[in-house]
Amino acid sequence: MIRKTLLGFAAAALFALAAAPPASAGGDHELAAWKRDASATISHVMRYPQTFGRTELPSAFNVVTATIDRDGNVLEAALSEQSGVRQFDRASDRFARAIEKLPALPASFRGDSAIVQMHLIYARSHKAAADLARAIVRTEQLAQREQTNVAGLPVISLLGGAR
Repeated sequence: MIRKTLLGFAAAALFALAAAPPASAGGDHELAAWKRDASATISHVMRYPQTFGRTELPSAFNVVTATIDRDGNVLEAALSEQSGVRQFDRASDRFARAIEKLPALPASFRGDSAIVQMHLIYARSHKAAADLARAIVRTEQLAQREQTNVAGLPVISLLGGAR
């Protein structure tokens, strides 16, 4: 039986778009460390969906968008972008209901709350996960998404994978 795992490669391909820039150059380092820790938390909570028989699922990703407070408490979270793979969409919806806390925002982060876009990567190999991560980063960079949402909250984007 092939063990289906996903990779939590927080350090490999994290990026952020933050409307409220860090208060200092040291704040950039603090935000990068926060993203690494938050991505590890996401990867820990994620679960690869169970499949039965010889079902071979493609690599894909979903996006869960959450609002967090300064202490990292998840105030609300919902599946905001589906992959089109039913098993992954369901797993991501369960993840959105399960995630309760991320690390507290760094002291240098201005603002009392933030919107966190969690790109949940489902892949059967390190290479497939890394390829998806690179594609997500390129898309985010090309889109140059607004750095705040309509409520004016900072937006932080993260990558994570299930175990």
